[in-house]
Amino acid sequence: MSIDYVSMIDGILSPKKLTEIKKQIGDKMLKDTQDNFKRQQSPDGVPWRTLRYRDSVNILRKTGSFYASLKTQIDGDIIKTGSDYGILPSGKSIAGVHQYGATIYPKNKPYLVFRIGNKLIRAKKVTIPARPWIGMSQSMIESYVKIAKNVIKG
Repeated sequence: MSIDYVSMIDGILSPKKLTEIKKQIGDKMLKDTQDNFKRQQSPDGVPWRTLRYRDSVNILRKTGSFYASLKTQIDGDIIKTGSDYGILPSGKSIAGVHQYGATIYPKNKPYLVFRIGNKLIRAKKVTIPARPWIGMSQSMIESYVKIAKNVIKG
């Protein structure tokens, strides 16, 4: 069951206040998502699995492109925060692979072949663990409600 709170308050609040609530919540959602990257943890505070092949100081932030692609969009009554970073040949997004994890298998050969540093690696599959970077924890939801209350109070 879902409740459309925005439609419920639409007739009560002025369009200006409703727009301000959505903007402030959108800004906070983006900041919360960026903080997940900086802290290297899920929205619920679970640390991401460390990397096995390189320094784990900046997991998912080696080049900064994924992090830089984070954005918020307000589309009517919907506030979206996410990334459209990179589409893989499989059609999956890099963002989705990191959010949910994935296993990569060779398509035309018996092994995947790639380099890690100077070492040539052959593998029958590679599993990328899930590193959830987007979502809402209970404390995040409470902060969004607080934003709405503060804007309504004026």
